[in-house]
Amino acid sequence: MGDIVQVGDFSIARKGRIDRFDPKACRHIRVELNDHGETVTCRDCGVQVSAYWALNALADFWKEHERKYSAAVRKLNEDKAAKLHLIAARVVEKAWRSHSMVPCCPHCGEGINAKDGFGETLVSKRIDEARRAARKGGQPNG
Repeated sequence: MGDIVQVGDFSIARKGRIDRFDPKACRHIRVELNDHGETVTCRDCGVQVSAYWALNALADFWKEHERKYSAAVRKLNEDKAAKLHLIAARVVEKAWRSHSMVPCCPHCGEGINAKDGFGETLVSKRIDEARRAARKGGQPNG
């Protein structure tokens, strides 16, 4: 089976695709559907295009936007994962700068003051994950 484009429950399967696009000609990306004559006309150049051509162009357009959207979501998730520590540091710094608030420990709810020596004591990520997993009764990540 050829290329399949899925739009909700509606799907378009294409077989034996031949690209007949002339890059110098109008791309017919703004079309008008006429219900009375059941025709599809390009609003830019006025040429009548076949319904098959319009459906095929719509499938191409959808597939490209779906690819771009998926790539953008993937990049956003990668960026969020890579910069998670920076986001956490900004939140803590903002709380400390407020003069009336302090960040809280997410586990015990105790306030963390700057004078507590935040960051002076360190633990291996592997050990920390094993401890957390043991508290939850699960397996450590990694």
